[in-house]
Amino acid sequence: MGQKLSYSVIGIGLNLNQRKFESKTATSLALLTGQGTDSALLLEQLVKRIEQHYLKLKKQVFADIQEHYKLALYGMETWRRYETEEVFEARMVDVLPSGHLVLEKRSGERNQYAFKEVKFLDLYT
Repeated sequence: MGQKLSYSVIGIGLNLNQRKFESKTATSLALLTGQGTDSALLLEQLVKRIEQHYLKLKKQVFADIQEHYKLALYGMETWRRYETEEVFEARMVDVLPSGHLVLEKRSGERNQYAFKEVKFLDLYT
């Protein structure tokens, strides 16, 4: 409404029991766990977790939300290969409230990257 955001709509897409994909990068819970998933049970658990996080957000418990987010990041504190203008090894050490990713190179140098300024290189590239 004018200059103010009055609401937002989000969506979540999950591949549950699919075992074949055209894309080599797509996966599913069935492929990751080796077993099928009950979609009704998963939906119930997912809604419960979203509500828990929503209530924390409503109470402005941002530090707790940010810590949970960092713990869930793939590759946090793990040495991986990244690419900007060059390919380099680094590890994720932080995500700032602005959304910038903080990577630390083996030399100890730390750099901040905005969305799409750095690319994680798959282990097989």
